[in-house]
Amino acid sequence: MEEKSRSHSSKAGGERPFISDDSLTYVRADYFGVDMSYHEKLAHRCWRDIFFCGTELDHYERLFAKPWLFPHLGEDLDTDGALYTDILAGRHVYLFGISEPKLVGKEFLPVPIICAVSISIPLPEQIGIKSVQMNSIDVLSFEQMDLFFREESFGVAKVDGKPKKKLIVKTLALNKRLSTVEFMSELQLNRYKYANLYIFRPDVEEKEMKEMVEPTNVIVDVTLHKTTVTDLYEEKDDATEAAKHIVNKHFKDLPHTKADILEIAKKLKESMNEEKGRYKARMANIKRQISECSTEYLDALKGMRIIKYYPYLDTERAEIRTNKLVNRFYGDATEVKGGTSPYETREEFEQRMQALEAKKAEKLRRSNLAEEKRLQRILEMKKKRESNPPTKKLTRADRIRLLEAELENTPEAIARRKREERKAAAKEKAAKARMKAKAKVKPVLKTMKRMRK
Repeated sequence: MEEKSRSHSSKAGGERPFISDDSLTYVRADYFGVDMSYHEKLAHRCWRDIFFCGTELDHYERLFAKPWLFPHLGEDLDTDGALYTDILAGRHVYLFGISEPKLVGKEFLPVPIICAVSISIPLPEQIGIKSVQMNSIDVLSFEQMDLFFREESFGVAKVDGKPKKKLIVKTLALNKRLSTVEFMSELQLNRYKYANLYIFRPDVEEKEMKEMVEPTNVIVDVTLHKTTVTDLYEEKDDATEAAKHIVNKHFKDLPHTKADILEIAKKLKESMNEEKGRYKARMANIKRQISECSTEYLDALKGMRIIKYYPYLDTERAEIRTNKLVNRFYGDATEVKGGTSPYETREEFEQRMQALEAKKAEKLRRSNLAEEKRLQRILEMKKKRESNPPTKKLTRADRIRLLEAELENTPEAIARRKREERKAAAKEKAAKARMKAKAKVKPVLKTMKRMRK
């Protein structure tokens, strides 16, 4: 593996920038000025094509607003790296993305984070959707979400004299263009917003079962005379009294009868029973799934390794604090890597940033000084012209000549005059050389003419 050292320079490195056709509000970061190491280039091959779960699609391009680098991911994909070794051992390696809001410079941005899963069996191609407002988890197939696992080849290896084996990593990818976001319904957008890669883990589900409590209240939509309101119903309350309270609170100005109150009370009871039914069904479903788990599946989950890779910025300060949580289904990562540069300490990075900022400040100061001098020259010429007004009305050509005179001392004009002077001097020198050559040839021609006679 490559040594963990590299030089930082202002020269361009890496690949040319990719400007997405689907860019909504943010242009993708320019990597042309980033001096990438071998491992960073290796990770750069695939990470921007990975789909990042749980990110709002209308802000998706913000993930790529900065030139993020993943050297630790590149190291693990390289020869003798953790993921490389697992692939050779016949394990399945998957990469998928998540995002976390972090302070980058002076603004909060979603930071792309790559999660690698190494497991002995294939992962289920399913997405779990769950938000705080949702009472249950929706499990959808990849086909329903237009997602798929793309195979990325990182080379070929030969182990113990066996035939060569392709090093394949499966990455989560979106099978549609981001430009279709504007045509999506609110339901579709919310699906992607709350989507997470799904897997059934008995240990995680058992922990959730312990935290789950039987519902004692429910949010109900009540309709009367085509007017619908939302209210909370507590199980301990009498349904009829609760219905009267809702009518007096929301439908006081509308005509209502005792039958309307009884109908609302009936709906409150039914909603409460439905909520309890969903809770019992959820508990029964978890218990059923746990009992159906095979020994092979449970052993695979025990041996599953999850590595969470945080990026870092090489040319900008970013406050990136790491944590182990992947999502509600996968739980915590086995290992967390990244967040800072592996090539220099924080102190060295700070020193380099200070030097870079000082260089930028000096460049800006010189630019401002040159602009001030240019404006001062123009102002002086204007005052001179106003103090010595022309005797006749200026024509357009005269005004152009005056403007050229005002600008003749700019750095560009001076450089242009010098180039013209050098060209003129070269032409004059060439003309003199030709004249001198002709002067040498004339006596010889005269002598030849005499000899012919």
